[in-house]
Amino acid sequence: MLPLDESVGWLSLMIALTLLAYRINAIDVYGALAAVPIGFIALFFGGVSWFLALLSFFLIASYFTKHKYKQKESAGYSEKNRGARGWASVLANGGLPALFAIIYYISGNNNLYLFCYAGSLAFALADTVATEVGLLSESTPRSILTGRTILRGHSGGATLRGEIAATVGSMIIGTVCGSLFSSNIGQFLIIFVACITSGILSTN
Repeated sequence: MLPLDESVGWLSLMIALTLLAYRINAIDVYGALAAVPIGFIALFFGGVSWFLALLSFFLIASYFTKHKYKQKESAGYSEKNRGARGWASVLANGGLPALFAIIYYISGNNNLYLFCYAGSLAFALADTVATEVGLLSESTPRSILTGRTILRGHSGGATLRGEIAATVGSMIIGTVCGSLFSSNIGQFLIIFVACITSGILSTN
C-alpha cells in the first residue's frame, strides 16, 4: 500500500492527467469521474508501477480508438462521442484490474493477483485494438463462433488484421507490465506470456 503522503501527490497528478485527457477528448466527464477512483485504487493498493501499467493501457487504447477515426466515422463504425471514453467503458476495462489490486493487497501481495492484473489489462487492450483496427480491414469479418461472415461492426466478428493487431497490443502491454513488475527474466517471461495468453483469449 502506498504511503498516504505519496498518495496525495500522485492523486493530484492523476487528476491533472484526467483533466488533460478530457481536454483532448480522450475521455468524457462521466468517464473522468470513473477513471480517477479506479486509477487511485490501482495506485494505493498496488503501487506506482500498477498505476503506470494502467496509464499505459489507457494511452495505447486511446491511440487506437482515435486512429483513423474520421475513416471509421464516415463508414458508421466509430465509437460515440468522437472516441471519448465514457463511464461504462472505463468501468468495463478498469474495474477488474482495480479489483485485482485490492485482492493483491488483501492477500499479502500474492503475485498470482499481480499476474491477473497484467492479464486483465492485456485482455481489455487486445479486445479494444482488435475492434478498432479490425474495423479498418478490407476483408469481411467472420464470426469467432461459426466462422461465417458477419456484418462489420457487429460483436463477435474477427479479421486477420484485427487479430494481428490484438497480438501486437498484447505484446506491447506484456512488455510494459513485465518491465514494471519483474525483478528477473523469469518473472518477466511469466508476465509476458500471461499477457499474450489473455490477449488471445479475448479475441477468440
